[in-house]
Amino acid sequence: MPLPAGTQHGVIQERAEGVAPVLEVLLSDAANAGPLYTDDTYMRVLEYMGKRRAQLEAAGALEDPERIGIYTTGVVAKNEGHTIVLYFTRRQHAGENLNDRRDPVAPRPYRGTGYPWLPAIYLLASLAIVVVMLATSPPSPPQQVGRLRVGERVGSGDHRRLLADGGVRAPCPPRRRL
Repeated sequence: MPLPAGTQHGVIQERAEGVAPVLEVLLSDAANAGPLYTDDTYMRVLEYMGKRRAQLEAAGALEDPERIGIYTTGVVAKNEGHTIVLYFTRRQHAGENLNDRRDPVAPRPYRGTGYPWLPAIYLLASLAIVVVMLATSPPSPPQQVGRLRVGERVGSGDHRRLLADGGVRAPCPPRRRL
């Protein structure tokens, strides 16, 4: 027998008190699990849109009215050989749904590949490239700005000729359209 969505919600809400402790344990276990896999999808909930939203704001019943996003978040957590799958449709995004239940000394739930060594290597390599570039050919700001203004490539290898000509070169002719 088909039931309207509102009736289904009412029936489930009446029975929800019996399973609330199970949900609390699942939320706590998922929050303190090892790596978390999450995905957010934008969701529209009629209660938070249009006239209903304006009524909630006027009544002061809307927590953090500046926040307008609503998300359906899927969370997959692996904890002690068990997989916990949770779904939320809330105004919080993936990272906020379990934060208040996390143990402060638990390992990071989101880990990047090679963290923290790989990001540190990338940062040091980028810094080394900048240092080498500045050490091998320090830019002369007025000359570089002038070269950019007339449409030349900076570092094109003809800097000696440009310096001999006074640092100014005629712009390239415009390209023909085909």
